[in-house]
Amino acid sequence: MNHMITDDSMIQSSDSQKRLYDGQGLYLAVGRRGGARGWRLDYTFKGRRKTISLGGYPAVSLEAARKSAKEYRELLAQDIDPSADRKAMRKNAKAGNECFE
Repeated sequence: MNHMITDDSMIQSSDSQKRLYDGQGLYLAVGRRGGARGWRLDYTFKGRRKTISLGGYPAVSLEAARKSAKEYRELLAQDIDPSADRKAMRKNAKAGNECFE
């Protein structure tokens, strides 16, 4: 697998770019104001283009973003929408927490 982001020094020098691509839909979005950075994964599900957030950099490392992206691609291979799956998991977790209050 060829990645375009080689290391953290490449990320830290990316202030002039809007997006820093890693490959297979994974990229680091660089905010216009303040240079905030967040990992995103673009994918297509049932003919619709979608984007899912994987967390902010540096809290989510390059390796962690790659791992998450791989897990979401595995869901896609099983014909599961990663965004819908994540929403369902959050809803179930919230419902489970309310039972113990």
